Amino acid sequence: MTNKQTPMNHADERLEYLKDAYAIYSNHINSMFNFYLVAGGLVANAYVQLLNPALGLPTFVKLIIAGLGFLLSCLFLLIHLRSREILDTIESALKAEERRIFGNRPGFLISLPQRKWSIKKHSILFPAVYVVFILAFGAMTLLPSPQAPREAEEVEQSLTTERAQ
Repeated sequence: MTNKQTPMNHADERLEYLKDAYAIYSNHINSMFNFYLVAGGLVANAYVQLLNPALGLPTFVKLIIAGLGFLLSCLFLLIHLRSREILDTIESALKAEERRIFGNRPGFLISLPQRKWSIKKHSILFPAVYVVFILAFGAMTLLPSPQAPREAEEVEQSLTTERAQ
């Protein structure tokens, strides 16, 4: 028995292409977000570990780690925004295909409520997480690192000595 495939017409090929592209980019956005959560968490943990006064590391090492987290967060946000633009374009084309296939009957994308802004949307939540990390790493970079208790005592003693003289 031979396996005969019916030739696809142009509209079917376009639909298959759009479905494949949609799957690739929606998986890409989710995978990049998950990867960022791990990478951002590791950088944040490294920064917190560097705050340990027993390590005796200079402040510039902490600044480098915080700056790396800031840069990493900005880059992942830009990647996300570009991927979201591409996904929105694919969704628009898929909506047109749904209208061609289903007419006035609801399809998957054309039956979804059309809200411009909703906190429940990944297109809002994912960038919000990136922005929170950008602000946190930016604050780590700009704000002075807390002094170790021993360093604070030494500074206080030197000020007391200077006042006494």
